[in-house]
Amino acid sequence: MCDVWRNRPERTAGHGRLEHRGRDERGRFVRTYAYDVGPGYLTLQGPAEFRRIELDGQRTDVVRASSCLVTRGVTRVDAAAIDLGGERWYLSRSACDAARLAGAPAPAGPVPLLVPGCE
Repeated sequence: MCDVWRNRPERTAGHGRLEHRGRDERGRFVRTYAYDVGPGYLTLQGPAEFRRIELDGQRTDVVRASSCLVTRGVTRVDAAAIDLGGERWYLSRSACDAARLAGAPAPAGPVPLLVPGCE
């Protein structure tokens, strides 16, 4: 699937966030996973989902977070994407668009969680 996950590295090497901005029937959202990278693995914590909603006539920020942890083997990393156990996560819109032009399937609906069952 050709989804865009932006890499937001922290100052400490091997740590950061993967961030996806999207829209669904409830409006815009930002979904993030914290990550830790080591030799041949990536550990994800999350997801956290951020939304701005209307509540009693006022805009309110809502955060839904999970502390789920999952570790996956890294098979390839380059400037465009990360390959994890047969899945390719694109790190920029241009990389995603290039992959789509080369034949990667477009998202067929709402972007699924990276880690099924972690809500």
